[in-house]
Amino acid sequence: MIYSLVYRGRMQDRMKEMTIRLMEDERVFAVLMAFICALVLIAVQITDSWYDVDNYYDQISQILAGHMPYSDVMFEYPPFAAIFMIIPALFTWDRESYHFAFAILVYIFLILGVYFLRKISDEYIGSRWQANLFVILLVGVCTHFIICRYDVFPAVMVVISLWFYFRKKYVPAFLIMSLAAMTKLYPVLFLVPMAMPFLVQKDWKRFITAIVVSGAACLLTELPFILNDPSTAFAWMSYHSDRGLQVEAFISSFILLGSLFVQSDITLVHNYGSYNLEGALPDMIAPYMNIVMVAAVGLFILAMLVKMWKSKDSVRDMDAQCAVFCLALVLIFILFSKVYSAQYVIWIVLLLPFTQLASLEENHRLEAMVLMVPFLIATFLAYSMMVYLIEMNPGAIVLQVIKNVMHLILTIAVMHFCWCEMTGKTHCLFYNKKA
Repeated sequence: MIYSLVYRGRMQDRMKEMTIRLMEDERVFAVLMAFICALVLIAVQITDSWYDVDNYYDQISQILAGHMPYSDVMFEYPPFAAIFMIIPALFTWDRESYHFAFAILVYIFLILGVYFLRKISDEYIGSRWQANLFVILLVGVCTHFIICRYDVFPAVMVVISLWFYFRKKYVPAFLIMSLAAMTKLYPVLFLVPMAMPFLVQKDWKRFITAIVVSGAACLLTELPFILNDPSTAFAWMSYHSDRGLQVEAFISSFILLGSLFVQSDITLVHNYGSYNLEGALPDMIAPYMNIVMVAAVGLFILAMLVKMWKSKDSVRDMDAQCAVFCLALVLIFILFSKVYSAQYVIWIVLLLPFTQLASLEENHRLEAMVLMVPFLIATFLAYSMMVYLIEMNPGAIVLQVIKNVMHLILTIAVMHFCWCEMTGKTHCLFYNKKA
């Protein structure tokens, strides 16, 4: 009996060691990535599931024809996003070729993200298998959303910015993060934890530099549109303000779950590029969700600022704290937002490797890895049933609820992660390594 247990333990250790070696092997990683990426591209082409890429093509075609974004034509994205949509158009001749050029640009950026994640892994984690695993799962879970949305571009810019931040090169770090914010709004949140250590440590020179660099980058990006027509220059910020609750959103899944047991007037309507809830209850809640989301993000930032101020002399690694803080903010933002699309998982997964930084407590690192697995499985299953969710199928609704519950658990765990790292506590909420 004892021999059997010892043998089983040794076999588990060997399997674990073999898995880690395979995940760190560059050839294995390259083959797996190439295979999965090729499958995604083929599947998208066969099913003609290019979704937003067609929207990018239509809007960019008008811009290249001489029309000004926001004032002359509708452009629902921040100004710098246009760069990534224009580049494929410069090398293509029709809609079909634009599809492939856009996908190639996404994959090039994904390779760039892998390159910087590996640099971070080598210098600050000590091994590459975690980052490799996250990237493979990213493409495997998000599938066509990887190449049919532009989120990879700003998400990779965030990774690059944090690498510069770790290396104390703050000007390029804040510059790149600001440009990422002018590509997709999320990174504007990350500027806060990046600047907070300077405020807490009363490093006024770096704090002012961060504000000036960030402000100048955002202003210069927006300036042509302000000069052209101030009334429409910020139309991209208000575009989604009037939309309803997206069917995949956290609150939406529980409203739909309730509708299975209580008769309601809830229906789905397609607008703003997604399916949104319509009915007395969702229509009443939707206008307040942005306020709730801002309040939740603001309260967490305030709590962390106070905690950082009190613990400024005992925190082991402020830079690592900043990266995990960024992950917590994006998780909170998505949790309380009335919008939740599959491409948002890109942001979560590309920031998850930062939970594995060697300077962080082992228990916290392991908890993040353990919770990642059910979250990604639930996310994959939920989005694979989207066709049935649109039909308000009970099974698809339950899967969405499970996905959102796992998101909630991961959010609470990462918030607790941030809090405990400030105080030096090693205990985790959901998983603790046995001694």
